Amino acid sequence: MVKAITTCSQGSNISIIMIPSRGGLADTLMAASVKTTHNDGGFLKEFVQLIQFGSKNIAIQSSSKQKLEAIVSHALSEIEDDKLKGISLCLIGISESTELLNQAKRTGATIKMTE
Repeated sequence: MVKAITTCSQGSNISIIMIPSRGGLADTLMAASVKTTHNDGGFLKEFVQLIQFGSKNIAIQSSSKQKLEAIVSHALSEIEDDKLKGISLCLIGISESTELLNQAKRTGATIKMTE
């Protein structure tokens, strides 16, 4: 994980959010819940608080690609256009997501992804 963070993060001050995996079926159900009921288990609140406290570089890690994509996509969809300018996101556990790239572009965030 340290190698992934140093590969895709910018600068030395980085906040790390780890999204735990509960196993295949549980992660699939959680991802579906986020997409249908918008219940992200408090992730959006934590994410917004980090930004309000001045975090500019945020690494988000999960061993479940599906869960990581669903939770981050939900968080970005709730943020207004161009509100994340100057924020750099490093997503560890996913190598590519058009949906996340589009949301990041809309919000103004810089996003990098790595397995």
